[in-house]
Amino acid sequence: LWSPLLYVSLLGLRHFLFLPSTLLLTLGGALFGVGLGTLAAAGGLLLAAMIEFGLVRVFKPRALMQQMERSRGGLAAVAQRGTPFLVFLGTAIPSFPATLLYGAAAVTKVSWTRFVAAVTPGAVIRGGTLTLLGAGLIEADWRLTTAAVLLIALGLAVTMRDPNLRSA
Repeated sequence: LWSPLLYVSLLGLRHFLFLPSTLLLTLGGALFGVGLGTLAAAGGLLLAAMIEFGLVRVFKPRALMQQMERSRGGLAAVAQRGTPFLVFLGTAIPSFPATLLYGAAAVTKVSWTRFVAAVTPGAVIRGGTLTLLGAGLIEADWRLTTAAVLLIALGLAVTMRDPNLRSA
């Protein structure tokens, strides 16, 4: 009972501990299997996103705020157009740092409810894909591993195909 809760907490606090999410998510699949691993991974990713969003919203770091004001086409533009969709995509397919999107979303008028609604399905997709990889590797199941690698490749191909997402 305690190990999934500890895993969710570790994943939620991974930025402060300098732990890579890809490694932790894959480890979740190896430890808990695809089902429980996906639930725990999604919970940890959601917790991390809420912590990051909340910290920026409450403290409004001066460096981030100045960067947002100076940026003509970068974070400011990303934050102002389609924030929930980009937060979902950045969580589901981490082809660029989701933390930047969470910070950008925090300085917009996106509500907590919309933010959580955007992060949750992305966290399930990302958590499920990487726990599938972890379960496939630990069980030496080439079908699970191949499915996970194909899903990751498909996600990256989709984001790299769109010039707006490439420039974000």
